[in-house]
Amino acid sequence: MPIYYFLGQHSLMPGSMVAPGDMRRELFNLRQPELAVRWPQALREMIYENVRQTFFENRPSRLTAHSLFEKLDDAVEHIQRFEPHKVIHEVEAMPQADQFAADLIYIR
Repeated sequence: MPIYYFLGQHSLMPGSMVAPGDMRRELFNLRQPELAVRWPQALREMIYENVRQTFFENRPSRLTAHSLFEKLDDAVEHIQRFEPHKVIHEVEAMPQADQFAADLIYIR
């Protein structure tokens, strides 16, 4: 089974399961005081979701998915540039999980 790299808010124990929807929880949790600075990102994600629902309904939603990196170097670079507060975890995808691969360079 291939190994991927997941960026999380906190440490995970071996064997932990990560519930889908990390991005949705991070962007739209009204109890987070830093929400005001995330409005541009939240608006962008709502636009992406609208386009996905309209033109690519069979593709998974970014709001209910996890972004994984195939290469550790890419995960490290992402953390350094965009999310220095996150922790890198080595993970395996569940065999029955729907998967869709895309290059984030086209989204930034």
